Amino acid sequence: MNIQPELFTIITEVEKYLTPDDINRLKEYFSHNEFGLVVEYICTQLVEYDITVSQELFEKIQGVGISMEMDKRIWEDVHTLKKNPTD
Repeated sequence: MNIQPELFTIITEVEKYLTPDDINRLKEYFSHNEFGLVVEYICTQLVEYDITVSQELFEKIQGVGISMEMDKRIWEDVHTLKKNPTD
C-alpha cells in the first residue's frame, strides 16, 4: 500500500469532522512525513470529539495502520464508533 495518497485521502475525509487547527496540525505532520503521527492524531481526535465514522473510513484508517505495522490499539476506539450498516 502506498501510504501517502491513502493518508491524504483520509485527511480529506476527516476534514469535515475536525477543527481547522486539527487539520493544520495533520497537514504539518503529513508534510514532514510523520505518517504515524497523522494516524494517531486522527484517531485521537475522532474519539475525543465522539465522531461516528463510516465503515469505509474506518477500514482506510485501519489499513494504513496495519501497513505501517502500528499497534491496533491506536484505532480500536474508532472501531467502536463505526456506523451501523443498516443506518
